[in-house]
Amino acid sequence: TVRGKDNTERDISVMVSQDNQKIRAAHRSGDSVRLIDEKIGYADLERAGSALDAMFEKFQHTSAIIFDLRGYPRDTAMAISARLGNRNQPVAAEFLRNVVSIGASESHISFLQTELRIPRTAGQRYAGKTVALIDDVAPGAAGEIAMCFKAASDTVLVGSTVFPTFSAYSTVFDVPGGARISFSGQSARWPSGTALLPAGVHPDVEVLPTIAGIRAGRDEVLDKALAYLADLWK
Repeated sequence: TVRGKDNTERDISVMVSQDNQKIRAAHRSGDSVRLIDEKIGYADLERAGSALDAMFEKFQHTSAIIFDLRGYPRDTAMAISARLGNRNQPVAAEFLRNVVSIGASESHISFLQTELRIPRTAGQRYAGKTVALIDDVAPGAAGEIAMCFKAASDTVLVGSTVFPTFSAYSTVFDVPGGARISFSGQSARWPSGTALLPAGVHPDVEVLPTIAGIRAGRDEVLDKALAYLADLWK
């Protein structure tokens, strides 16, 4: 059900398909990697290519980079996090998995604890401020990369809560109606040990697009990130 400018409501049908999902990124116009001004770089990680050296060279004289994680970032985002800040392979997330065994001991259930660390890099690191735009529309990689950026350089998250899936250990099965469900016995946690779900990854600066902003063609999340940096540098 949608409401028009005259407040009249009407029902429409929308087919759920991969093609419709791809349209989401179309509202972000302009070059996927560009300078907003002499101090701020911008990279849309859903549309950007894999030329990371060229991207960081373009941004080497900036004071901040805004990484757009809305949509579904490419897998180069992990390599990007390795080049942020000056920390040596910080932990971005911890995982607990139950291990069930058959044996003579009294307990047949234990747990396996693993962690996700930011990889090493041979490239030059970026020491400026980093901001990431997130939203609650596309779960999965966006939230995972947001956690990696946060661990690498205390990246400021702007937007709305995102929910990582960390689906490396999951079982996928079909259910009636043509839907597919992923189930995992893995529990993802922050490096501090706090459970990641159901709360998800909260933004440091919360902002939700408004109907008026969408109609006017404004990117209110990006505008808020720019306003945050402007206030930071006053």
